[in-house]
Amino acid sequence: MSTGQRERFWMRLNVRRLDEQAVRRKVHALVLERIVPWALAVVVVLIGAVVLALAGLTGTTAAKVAAGTPVVLALITTLKGAGVLGNPISGSLAAVLGPAAAVRPSAEGQLSGAFDELVPDPGYKNRAGSFHLVQADVQAIFTLVATRERPLVVFVDDLDRCAPGTVVQVIEAINLFLAGEFEDAIFVVALEPEMVAAHIETAYADLIAKLEASRGPGAQSQVLGWQFLEKFIQLPLSLPEMQDDRMKRYVSTLFDKVPVPDQVPEHPPAGAADGDAGSEATPSADQGQRAAARNAARQMLAAGTLRSTVKLAGAAEPGSAFGEAALDAAGLQLTLEDPGLRTAVTYAVRFLAPNPREIKRFVNVFRFLVMITTARRVAGLAAPDDLTLLAKLAVLSTRWPAVAADLMRPLSLDEERTVFELLENPSSGEDLNRACVDAGLSEASTQRLLSDEFRRFIGEPPMIGPQARDWL
Repeated sequence: MSTGQRERFWMRLNVRRLDEQAVRRKVHALVLERIVPWALAVVVVLIGAVVLALAGLTGTTAAKVAAGTPVVLALITTLKGAGVLGNPISGSLAAVLGPAAAVRPSAEGQLSGAFDELVPDPGYKNRAGSFHLVQADVQAIFTLVATRERPLVVFVDDLDRCAPGTVVQVIEAINLFLAGEFEDAIFVVALEPEMVAAHIETAYADLIAKLEASRGPGAQSQVLGWQFLEKFIQLPLSLPEMQDDRMKRYVSTLFDKVPVPDQVPEHPPAGAADGDAGSEATPSADQGQRAAARNAARQMLAAGTLRSTVKLAGAAEPGSAFGEAALDAAGLQLTLEDPGLRTAVTYAVRFLAPNPREIKRFVNVFRFLVMITTARRVAGLAAPDDLTLLAKLAVLSTRWPAVAADLMRPLSLDEERTVFELLENPSSGEDLNRACVDAGLSEASTQRLLSDEFRRFIGEPPMIGPQARDWL
């Protein structure tokens, strides 16, 4: 929509949202609250005139009082209206239009609750639930926006990540829209069907149990979750898996260069140095020399490879300009133009699922491990310099995060080897299943670790068991 169309749409929608019955009741209440007190005042004055006449005054005097009462009331009303019009509007509308201070307390005391007693609000909408209000509001939006030529398209993503109750509520809501008066609407739902079906069955566990009990043993029936999906998905489409060439192209887009400045300024800005005017020359000169050394080291490291940068970082003095340059160079060399990184990523992609989200998670973990490794070596701490080893650690953290703690378990109290080292290099004739059970692993964990896919991954070099103790 253009800006004008959006403004007109919101204005028309808010007009539709007005509750005509509530507005009518409010007007009636205002009439009773504002007019009746003045009418009571008129009645009081007229009764006073009659009382004066009965008390012995001449009929002429009583008639004058009775006749003058409307004039006085009209004058009061005129003066009050002029006062209202002459004052700036502030506060609530009720405060601006309130009756005279002397009349209002008496009128309110006499008429308190009279309108609610005489005209009760059945409160249907309050008892209809929030979904009724949402449905009515969405109906108004559809009426104003959607047409057969330009239907309203609603995208629902990540439904399989919701709680079972939420999944069922969304499906039921979509069913109502499709089966109701929302003809000019299209719903595009992205989901993992098996996961959503399981959520539905969890939410309707009691219903499923009763159906199975009523149908008897051996009765063939379709799973309830899939029945729900078939009813509300009218055009199922399955996305194809990413092929190898597409995975490689996607990975290449995730290894763009990190925006690191090419040069470090050799002259700090004015006023950056500490101390008095006589001592500013020394720190400025030191900073300039450090910046020059850092830039020179970066240029030297940039001529090599990422692995050589990581290795040379171990020779840097902690806190030195060379160490800072190594971190800068490593960030700049994290691209597929680097042959070592390209080899490591090619190795890792073979073990990743063809899922863009998992691939991106791997790239993030791998980049993180490379930078942490470089920083550890600059700090004089132990860290590997093999990029393929880091890629294998990143795959393990990305593809099998649930088994990391199990892999670090010692095989026994008397043996230092971990489950990880056992699976990487098992002894001849060793019962792996028994060894995992003796290490305290559950049956489910043991099955995951001994699956063919995981054994194929962990058994392929490089061997990372000893190094993994510092990283998992």
